[in-house]
Amino acid sequence: MKTPLLIVAFVIATCFNAIAQDKKSLETQTAKMYQNTVDANYTEMVEDMYPKYFDIAPKEQLVEAYKKTDNPNYKMAIIYTMPNFEYGPIKKVGEGSYCIIKHDLRMKMTFKTILPAGEEEKLKESFKTNLQANSVVYNPKDNSFTITKRDEVIAVADKLTKNQWKFVKKGPTTLMEKLLDKKVVKALGL
Repeated sequence: MKTPLLIVAFVIATCFNAIAQDKKSLETQTAKMYQNTVDANYTEMVEDMYPKYFDIAPKEQLVEAYKKTDNPNYKMAIIYTMPNFEYGPIKKVGEGSYCIIKHDLRMKMTFKTILPAGEEEKLKESFKTNLQANSVVYNPKDNSFTITKRDEVIAVADKLTKNQWKFVKKGPTTLMEKLLDKKVVKALGL
């Protein structure tokens, strides 16, 4: 009678340990992904991405696209802020593990020419709507906007990632269905 009880206790303890390890590796990879984003480490940012992105565009093209956040009109930068990570449950779907993660994100967009009078209000409203920003503050001293929002990413660990956590930026359902199986999109409520 003691042996079956010990086996059950061992299996339960092993399962809890695996979940804790999985969560620990998720937290480590999420912090790394966030720091690579803040540091504008474009090569590592692309390495953090879920590999199905590379079916849409090659890695080199994605690195070049990130580098073009500077253009003739403005410069865009991510500013470090406490990310306040909020992890949803880790869901198993098929052979993969998935988790929706919310975090704070702060960007600074500095315009290279002075904005016409009244233009900053139009841009503030546009950023609030298009970027789903919680806060948009215009600073006339350096002709910049500080944009703060709660962002969402989906962490994925499956065969394609060799069971290492990689990330998908939450976006329109059509894009999510290109990157993730429809069963996953449904299970995550995307």
